Amino acid sequence: LTESDVWLLPTIIRMDAMYGPLFKCGRRRILSAPGGGGDYPALSAWARDIWTLQVPGSLVQIGSTFDLDAARTSYHRSLFPLNPGGIVPYGPTAADLRLDEPAGRGSQALGDVCFPRGGGSGNGKPENRPLTPPKASLGPLDSVGPESARAAGSLADLWPSVSWSRYHLQILFVDRTDTVRARLAAGLFERCAEWNGYGRALYPWTCGLTVGGPRDIHSISKLTALMRGASSLEIMPRYFTRPAEAFEIEDLDRYDLVMALDQEILDDIRQEILAENPPGPDREYYLQKVCLLSNFSHYESEAVLTRRGGFALLPAQLSHLLRTGDMKTSKAVVDVLSPDLSSPDGAAQWDATVAALIMSTASLVKYLVDAYPENMPHWDPVD
Repeated sequence: LTESDVWLLPTIIRMDAMYGPLFKCGRRRILSAPGGGGDYPALSAWARDIWTLQVPGSLVQIGSTFDLDAARTSYHRSLFPLNPGGIVPYGPTAADLRLDEPAGRGSQALGDVCFPRGGGSGNGKPENRPLTPPKASLGPLDSVGPESARAAGSLADLWPSVSWSRYHLQILFVDRTDTVRARLAAGLFERCAEWNGYGRALYPWTCGLTVGGPRDIHSISKLTALMRGASSLEIMPRYFTRPAEAFEIEDLDRYDLVMALDQEILDDIRQEILAENPPGPDREYYLQKVCLLSNFSHYESEAVLTRRGGFALLPAQLSHLLRTGDMKTSKAVVDVLSPDLSSPDGAAQWDATVAALIMSTASLVKYLVDAYPENMPHWDPVD
């Protein structure tokens, strides 16, 4: 028995209890099946062995440390797009999965061969050594990123390292006047984060380098058109109705990443950093937090961005917009343009801006999710 066996057990149990019903991948069962045992008898026996294994030095069984009801509730209430009604099924329970039934071999056969992951002493005794502490941050080259990210190695220096030490990230999108692009980007970012189950861990906000004057009749008409377009993308109205905010140099301490919508904005923010901070680690720290949003469009491949089914990165509506548009043109965008909705080709400008922002914000969400350290300790808000 290795540590990997123990780590694998929750995933095996979740396969039948959560993944099958929620992600619609229940064609075959591991632990349970209609009319009898699962479709994989050896794997079922292995899971029952681990479930009934007694923790060394105590009377606790490994199965008693696993809260199946809490896991089922968390999955069905957190993944809103897959379960919009928030209905939590009663089962399957541990009894339904037949976890307490004897496996034939019996857990006692495993009792004297427990090794920590990575090896053992070879004499049936566990090897005493400290666990590797979690990393405070994980860059794209340290994580198991997509093939497209590895292929774009020349862009690696453009992607910042992020710290998940607070178990959430705050992202600031900066426009010139905090009117259209940043708010549209934040709304799409939030929708993609919610779709991937990270809506409570990734928080977007917006501001502008400058704040415009009072709204006149033309700006109100423009706002109405924006609200109509945002509504069609299922973006929350609050992104376009709240007052505009101006960027402050203190925002670099308030947010984990600052996303500039074009190169000129990026240069202006970096000039502020250079003016406020003398050469040294503080200056370098702040400079790497400011990025050009369009850089992230190169992080994910077109195939992943338009993937369908339970592992889709985007909601069907947004991935359809990418598939029906010119993805190569959208990926080549450097400065995301602000659409002029009053011009004759305003609709075409809007579509181009939306496509570029979907590609960039979806890839940004995927990048941040990939950067979550695998060995991050579990966070319990009660403790």
